Amino acid sequence: MTKGNIVQFYSFISEIILIAVLVKIMLSLNNAHSSAITNKQYSIRLINGSLAFIAFTASIGAIKYLGIDNINLSYLHDLFSLLSKQLAMPIAIVFIVKNKIESSSNQLSNILPQILCTLLVLCLTSFILVNLLSLPSILYKVVDITLVTSSVFLMIHAIKQTRGVLHSSVAFTCLIAMALLPNFFSSDSQIYIASLHIFLASYLYLLSKTI
Repeated sequence: MTKGNIVQFYSFISEIILIAVLVKIMLSLNNAHSSAITNKQYSIRLINGSLAFIAFTASIGAIKYLGIDNINLSYLHDLFSLLSKQLAMPIAIVFIVKNKIESSSNQLSNILPQILCTLLVLCLTSFILVNLLSLPSILYKVVDITLVTSSVFLMIHAIKQTRGVLHSSVAFTCLIAMALLPNFFSSDSQIYIASLHIFLASYLYLLSKTI
């Protein structure tokens, strides 16, 4: 097996792992909130819809890395990857953390969700500004800020729960690792993308353990 085949296999496995984690989270959400009130059910559907979109994007990637690749498939994968990263991911993470925080009755349960929703609006705004008005892509950094803020808020919320703090802390570490990956690999290499997916799957899995 050549080095290229090993990298391609690693990329394929990373997509499968990501899909498996996303499906597990969706099933966990449905089981945990099967009898939730109507307002919460809407947010659960929004989370599941966002996660399903990311899983669909990963499935296209898996097909691509199997060797069934063409111009149209590559274009779809690139487009859906952009939508997943800049829209679906922040929507899913914000509402997962928001629901968790709102389930408590402390003073922060009203303030933190409002901050998260504001950041989510900024994510949507940055996407529109970059893609429709051709403003600099640095505006996408608001997505990274939103994910980091959500993780920090989750750690604050779980401060009195040893297991919750552990899960959210390691999840935060995975998030930092994703940010540091470009220092080790070219941002358009298969190894970078596959490693990113492994860390992303780990991040989401650990985040789901706090649900």
